Amino acid sequence: MQVNQIELEIQNEELRKTEAKLTASQNRYFEFFELAPIGFFTIDPNGLIIGVNFKGANLLGKTKKRLLKVLLYFS
Repeated sequence: MQVNQIELEIQNEELRKTEAKLTASQNRYFEFFELAPIGFFTIDPNGLIIGVNFKGANLLGKTKKRLLKVLLYFS
């Protein structure tokens, strides 16, 4: 039983380290994508907006929520 406890503690520590790395990665993404001085849009193969940053939404005069799933037309 003590061996199982030690193994669980080791796994828990690994999970904490992984969570810290994930949080750091999310923060870098937020700073790069969301706070960029230019508009970024992520478009799926069908032309639907599946991601937009604050600047991109502001440039179009819409909220991010209103732009998601909007179909873009390309000529």
